[in-house]
Amino acid sequence: MFKRKEKGRVELQQIHSIEAALVASNSEEIGLQGELFAFQIGYQADNDYTLYLLAFKDEDRIDWILALRQACVKNKNLRNRYHFGIWNGKKWNCCRNNGRDSLGCENSTTWRNNQDSNESKDKDKDSDKENNSIKTVCLRDLSY
Repeated sequence: MFKRKEKGRVELQQIHSIEAALVASNSEEIGLQGELFAFQIGYQADNDYTLYLLAFKDEDRIDWILALRQACVKNKNLRNRYHFGIWNGKKWNCCRNNGRDSLGCENSTTWRNNQDSNESKDKDKDSDKENNSIKTVCLRDLSY
């Protein structure tokens, strides 16, 4: 029997970047109504890929980014730079670079490991403050 290649799955250890994204299309173009909040997952399989995802609320996008980052924080292939735009088949729309696998044009935001459950309550409060600031720092205003 012929076994088809599974589609739609990204192994967590392959992920190298998780960031907010600038998506040029509007909601009508993709058949959805209302404002959409994009984010991207960069990963390395046989080639370098970027998966673009949409959330209906900014809070949902933030939650997805932080949850995925926590799951991938120990990956060995995390990158310092990323493209916040979209690859259109010829160039990145953020920086106009025509190399598909070129180094990103923006600095990646900081990855933090929030899995250490042995920290004191004071450290947890400080961590909560840091997480709130991460939410502000890691997301780009997509309204422009």
